[in-house]
Parts: sequence; structure tokens; C-alpha cells
Amino acid sequence: MKKRKNLGKKLVTMLVSVGFFAVLITALNLMALQAIREKNNVLIEQFEQYEEAVENNDTAVFETAKGEVA
Repeated sequence: MKKRKNLGKKLVTMLVSVGFFAVLITALNLMALQAIREKNNVLIEQFEQYEEAVENNDTAVFETAKGEVA
């Protein structure tokens, strides 16, 4: 009977550990997705500015864009 309780305790500990790591991985993934979304928004904004500069033939924006890329 003692071994059975000990086995149950180990099983519960293992399940709690797996659950904790699953929650941790989920939280880290959500944080990574948020960071990617922010970077994507910046890229979209820069691309829109570049497209607008191309339409207006604004060479000053081209030079600024070259500086940001480098």
C-alpha cells in the first residue's frame, strides 16, 4: 500500500510539472507573437512611407530609408 501512495504522489508531481511547463511555454509563445506583431507593424509603416515616396518621387525619403536599412 505504501508503494501505491508513493507512485500516486510521483504521478501528481509529474503532471503538475508538465502543466507548469505547458503554461510557461504558452506564455513565452504569446510574448514572442506580440514582439513579432510590433516589428511587423513597424515594417508595414516603413513600407507604406516608402511606397508613398516612390509615388511622389521624394528622394529625401529614399536616402533616409537607405540609412535605416544600413
